[in-house]
Amino acid sequence: MPSHAGYRIKPSNYYTLSEEERAAKLRGFVRIISSMEGRLDITMASERISVDGVEYTEKSVYLGSRQDMGAAISEAGFGAVRLGSPYSIDADMERSLHIESGGTLYRAYTLYDMSRSITPAWINGVFDLCGCVIIRMWPVPPSRARRMLVSYANVSGARAGRRHAEESDRAGYVRDLIEKEESSLVECAVMPLVSGRTIPDLGRRCGEFERAASWRQVRCASIRGMQGRILGGGGHRFLFELGSCAVFYPFESANMIESGGGVYLGSNTVNGAPVIYDYTRRVNSNVTLIGESGRGKSTAAKTYVSNFLRAHQERYGNTHRIMLCVIDPHGEYAPLAEHLGAEVRDLEGRDHMGLDPFGLFGSSSRAAGMLADAAGMPANLRSVAVAAAEGCGSIPELVERLEGGAGPHRRDRVRAASYLLQFTTGDAARLFRGDVSMPDRVVYTMRKADKTSLNAMIVSMVMARAWRAMRDAPRHIPKLFVIDEGWFVSSMESTGQVLEDIARSGRKENVHMLFLSQEPADILDNQYGQAVLNNSATIFLFGLKSDLARKLQGVLRLSDTERHEIESLDRGHAILRADDHRIRLHVLPTKSQLERFNTTPDSSSS
Repeated sequence: MPSHAGYRIKPSNYYTLSEEERAAKLRGFVRIISSMEGRLDITMASERISVDGVEYTEKSVYLGSRQDMGAAISEAGFGAVRLGSPYSIDADMERSLHIESGGTLYRAYTLYDMSRSITPAWINGVFDLCGCVIIRMWPVPPSRARRMLVSYANVSGARAGRRHAEESDRAGYVRDLIEKEESSLVECAVMPLVSGRTIPDLGRRCGEFERAASWRQVRCASIRGMQGRILGGGGHRFLFELGSCAVFYPFESANMIESGGGVYLGSNTVNGAPVIYDYTRRVNSNVTLIGESGRGKSTAAKTYVSNFLRAHQERYGNTHRIMLCVIDPHGEYAPLAEHLGAEVRDLEGRDHMGLDPFGLFGSSSRAAGMLADAAGMPANLRSVAVAAAEGCGSIPELVERLEGGAGPHRRDRVRAASYLLQFTTGDAARLFRGDVSMPDRVVYTMRKADKTSLNAMIVSMVMARAWRAMRDAPRHIPKLFVIDEGWFVSSMESTGQVLEDIARSGRKENVHMLFLSQEPADILDNQYGQAVLNNSATIFLFGLKSDLARKLQGVLRLSDTERHEIESLDRGHAILRADDHRIRLHVLPTKSQLERFNTTPDSSSS
């Protein structure tokens, strides 16, 4: 029976999810099975990909059915790509003990027995033994299911022994569920496939598979002269209650190899495979990196930025436009500007920056509030300045409005104006003069920023200017916004508001934000830091002390295993959380990158 609708579903790290997340995944998978009206085919296949000339295997999972399963897959919470035609392994030629398909030899086995202590997602262990498993499922009509269960309960009940009594009770329980329409029966055939390039190679691999399968109590048979029939589901069939089909949950993989548009980060410490990350596959394009100083966070971010620019250059050529803005409060990125093809703007010079808050924010009250905060204005005068700013278009106009006019609050207005005079005639006034254009790639740097109100205003206006420039650029242009020392930015209201705007709306403008912080407490304890975390589909977790790891566990709903790992991570190692992926990552910059990034090029630090 051919399949007409085919889907490719990307597997993720099921085993590293929390119990609650795993349960949700299993419920979604069972929901897909419950929606089938006819045969459902699940194919777990290893596919070879090449990364920098080195070949790796990547696991893919395909679903095929006569019916349209797109809605059921989406409602179950899985992302899928609909295929032009269903994925299948068809026999070009059938031999006695193997088939030939696409130049590869396969031996098909039928699973006929298994351990009684199997757990959800058990089928992935079978896949690890052979590299390809096909599962075919058929819904059993309720009337037939009831008859089969009554017969099975009677036969089991007539046999002596505790095990048969338990099986009889179980059959009766499932029959009651079906009577109440709370469950159903599913008929399943499981076919492990072993592949080889030549007959001797196939024979050797089949021997290895059979020995490993026997050791794991996975009992399979390859029947001479029936290879095509087994492949079509004609081998042994099991009956499973719907909920028990969780043992066939197939969407598990420890790899993240998002080739075709991804950025190389390093290696997977579980299996040595490369970690290639593509932000466009996420539900949003924000990335947060959290870790204490000296754990490798900054090196990871610099490696990512460098590889991101190189990947786009290799893919589209040197003439392809890419926007990059780095907010660099401590001067770490200024030495890399030439390597990144970026200009450096020194914010400590504060000369003719063209940072007019009334032009940047589009809100006169917000601009006035920022100026009042930077000037250290008392709360009562701040409210006077904000009220007077309605309709203002510049700082001099606001000062003039506050100084002029009569009324009961004239004294407060004059006092408020006195606070703002430094922005019209003092040294700080140079910030607002000029109309300096923003280059496509720029590093805004301070050698050592502290949390003064003036610095907060400067950083906030720079971020707002860069954000506006990225919004004004065509959407198809990739835009990378890097915010180093995120604790500095998120802990102040004026900068935090701009940060929250970028975090919530960046994806619509094709803005990819990297947010770094070595002070997790500062992020977790304020609304702007939490807004970034809540809107980050990807989080890199570097080493943290026990108290901070526990605090982060509550916010991100980390499992106990993840928390313990974070507490013991080595320098340059991280847990990469992206959607359902939980990747154990070792960041691997090249030797030349390390020489640029660090003062000690033999380690991935900072």
